[in-house]
Amino acid sequence: MEQQMRADRVQVYRDVLEPFLLMFTPDTVWKREIENNSAYQNKSKEDFIQDKMLSVHWTTQAMHMALIGSDEVVSAFINLLSYARNTPEQGQAGSADSQELPVELMRHMAIFLREVRRSTGNEDTALRHWDMLRVVVTDLVPALETAGISPDEIKLSRTRPLKDSKLRH
Repeated sequence: MEQQMRADRVQVYRDVLEPFLLMFTPDTVWKREIENNSAYQNKSKEDFIQDKMLSVHWTTQAMHMALIGSDEVVSAFINLLSYARNTPEQGQAGSADSQELPVELMRHMAIFLREVRRSTGNEDTALRHWDMLRVVVTDLVPALETAGISPDEIKLSRTRPLKDSKLRH
């Protein structure tokens, strides 16, 4: 039963996360996607994200997440959504250049991602919330420093070397 619940959570989290993760898609990649995917054609990234978040499917998945997600995930999601809906930048995520994304939006997104990670089987994760964005934001530390985030808060966990030498290339 718990295994099925976890699988359900993963799918719901995936659907709910998609529009937020698209904010980190570089404009050059988005333009390539427009050429290769008819669902994206004739839409800016911002319009696509907004349409996605206003769709019945996304709203249904967000409500489903509120029902099956952990308290921490739901709380982090509510904080993220509240911030996204109540900022002057609403609907204007900018490009994947982290300096164009509001730092508070990035903070809420990072916390939400960390809570999703914990909820899907990594309860004891040592990763900090900022670590979660390192996958999609290559210039994260300089961007956070420029935004005035303290070095103690930015401190990222150390990455561990791969044990299997076949994977080191």
